[in-house]
Amino acid sequence: MSTKNVYEQRLLILGITLFIIVSIYFSQIDSSLVWDEAAYLSNARGIIGTSQYREPLRFPLLEYVIAGVWTFTGESIFTARMLVLFLSTLSILILYQIGKKLCKGWELALALSFGFSELVLIWGFRVYADLVSIFFLLAAWFFYLQKKRKFYLVSGVACGAAFLARYPLILFPLALGLTLLFQKEIKAAILLSTGFLVALLPWILQTFILYGGPWNLVFEKYGMISGYTQQQPAMLYLQWVALALAVLLPLFLLGLVKLFKEWKTQLYIILFIFFTTMFHMFFSNLKLPRYVLPILPFLLLISCWGSPLFQKIASKKFNLIPGFLFLLLMIFSLQYATEYSQNRGECFSNSSFQQAVDIINEQKEVKGHSLYVISEGHWPHIGYLNNVKSYSAWSTDYSEYTLAYGSNILFVFKDAKEDPRLGTVAELYDSCEHSLYIYEYLN
Repeated sequence: MSTKNVYEQRLLILGITLFIIVSIYFSQIDSSLVWDEAAYLSNARGIIGTSQYREPLRFPLLEYVIAGVWTFTGESIFTARMLVLFLSTLSILILYQIGKKLCKGWELALALSFGFSELVLIWGFRVYADLVSIFFLLAAWFFYLQKKRKFYLVSGVACGAAFLARYPLILFPLALGLTLLFQKEIKAAILLSTGFLVALLPWILQTFILYGGPWNLVFEKYGMISGYTQQQPAMLYLQWVALALAVLLPLFLLGLVKLFKEWKTQLYIILFIFFTTMFHMFFSNLKLPRYVLPILPFLLLISCWGSPLFQKIASKKFNLIPGFLFLLLMIFSLQYATEYSQNRGECFSNSSFQQAVDIINEQKEVKGHSLYVISEGHWPHIGYLNNVKSYSAWSTDYSEYTLAYGSNILFVFKDAKEDPRLGTVAELYDSCEHSLYIYEYLN
């Protein structure tokens, strides 16, 4: 092994070690659950035990993976987060191996710029499906690049797992399959499809039993989401893409030259970026920053392709600029992610919501396990942390809740309510100017 390779591997190990330390630090200073975390954790609890709160329409894979780990470790938020962090770390290593095949000499920049992107730093330990799906996507990509028949089958299985972790990632095997058909690799396309279907078979059988078929479940899920979300501007997604690239944008534009020059072999990259961008711009109501994550490895790869082109057309004294830009992106991302986590941690350490959780637990001891909680925005968190039946507020006529759930109800509102049918349990405030009001229904 050459001295350069030894030096590069030491930098990779150092970078990954720093990534793990920083992620654990973020997890500790910002221990509060983000929305989906509560839902996945509660679903996982329901698989191995009893959960009063379930969201059956969530992406299915993550909760089963967590439940499998909890079978041996016991229920733990920290364990679930470390599981996601482990898969995020493996994603960096896989991307490094992909870089050795596709951007020789820039594989370290590819892997570490992904790991130290603000999106991965913020979401890389969260109990969300995003980084879990990215792990399987990168595994599918890695095996696809081996260009051997047995690995096409494995790639298909990984594609299936990525889909089960997050449905929109079906666009990746679609892009791979179309590319193989275009290249007249019919047997490879069949093997890829077979692996994909094998991975999906248990889920397909389950959905036929419970929902009458997989597409009924998918349409029900996205129909429900569209019912409580509003359409955001399509261009917002492109803004998040540009912000994810940030200072690498010039290198990305240069890298497009190589991408389109070699379009026949890199067709799947073009298709996947195009399909994903179109889906989130025009078919997804929300354009959240983390929705850039599926295409982020490909955007960074294209930026790596642009780096030697920049060095070729620029003077030799500017050869270090591409590497400097990658380093600058990582520094800025680390700074932003640190400030983000610290600000969240400060607000949620003794937040009005945390106070509400404690009070609901006290009320649960008094009112019993048949307690229902109606909330204006925290129902997944309350459902998991208090292990009670928790629902979103859906009516201003409070008597309708008693008809649906009985009279053993607590209401958690963001604003004070003046209604003779509601008795005040607590008024809660915190240093971040958030307030919550807890009421009980008076018979």
